[in-house]
Amino acid sequence: MSCALHMRPHSPLEVIEYVVEPGQFIGGWFESKGVTGVYVVSGELEVELVGVGRIRLGPRDFVDYPSTIRDRWHLVDDRPAHVLLVIAQPQ
Repeated sequence: MSCALHMRPHSPLEVIEYVVEPGQFIGGWFESKGVTGVYVVSGELEVELVGVGRIRLGPRDFVDYPSTIRDRWHLVDDRPAHVLLVIAQPQ
């Protein structure tokens, strides 16, 4: 499940809330322009970054990286993860 919390036309900031369930297809590789931030509210998530490696995040952990680095997410175990994705686009 995902919910756009902040997505306005011509706004440089996007905030999207995700609840990722076990067995749910999260998606393939993503990339864009700007800076991406991932904040884990609850559960555990692994963020895989091309050329960087995997970063494991738990509750209240945050990571940010250039959005030009291709990324994808993986659940760490059989519990859901509640995640906020923040993308700051260049103006």
